[in-house]
Parts: sequence; C-alpha cells; structure tokens
Amino acid sequence: MEIVWLFSVLGGILSWLYNEIQKRRIKLLTEKEKRYENLIRLIRSLGETDDNIVKGNEFIVEFQLCWMYCPDNIITSGNQFLDSMNREKVEMDQNNINKLKGEFILELRKDLMKMSNPILYLTRCRTKLKYDDFRDVIFRPEGALKR
Repeated sequence: MEIVWLFSVLGGILSWLYNEIQKRRIKLLTEKEKRYENLIRLIRSLGETDDNIVKGNEFIVEFQLCWMYCPDNIITSGNQFLDSMNREKVEMDQNNINKLKGEFILELRKDLMKMSNPILYLTRCRTKLKYDDFRDVIFRPEGALKR
C-alpha cells in the first residue's frame, strides 16, 4: 500500500516537472520566433539608404538581444553579416554581403526547426536550402524586382 502511494507521489512530481520543462521550452520557442521575425523584418533596412539608420540600429539591438536566447551559430553568423556591412564597399562586394545575409537567415531557420520538434528535425526536417535560396528583393513601382 505504501509503495502505491510512493509511486503516485513520484508520478505526480515527474508529471509536474515534465509540464514545467514543456512550458519553458514553449516560452523559449515563442521568444525566438518573435526575435527572428523582427530580425528578418529589419534586415532589409541595412545598407540601403541613410534614411534607414533608425531601422538599422533597431536591427542591431534586436540582434544583440539574441544573446539571451540564441545558440552560438546564430550569434557567429549574425556577427559575420554585421562585419560585412561595416567594411568599405570596395573591400566587400554585394554578392558576399548577400551570401552572409542568406547564411544568417538560414541559421535562424535551422534553429527554429530544431526547437519546434527536435526529434522530427533529427529524422526528417533538416533543411536542404542553401544561403542563396533566400531572396531579399525590393519591389519597384515599374514592376521590376531588385535583388
């Protein structure tokens, strides 16, 4: 009788712990999704014109907040992208900047895929996309897309 009582208490504690771990995981995933969504919205404003200085600074703040929730590969990739934006135009061509931007976005995607379902990610959901599959285009009134 005492063993049954002990197992029910232990089962209740384990159930509560599992619930708390799941709540924390969902909160972390939600925070990452919001942060990554903001980064993708703001990344377009970097390097276009001087009018976008405010949004560029917002991007940097959002990226710095990634230090709270994001794995090392996100931080490293983001730093490489920001370094590319900081160099002189002669030294860094637009193709290389686009490559680093695409790699950064790809790392964000991989991280969210792992977080949302780690078991499914390991078995089937690994992305086959490459950095150049991310298209950062701007719609022009004359109907042409500029990359």
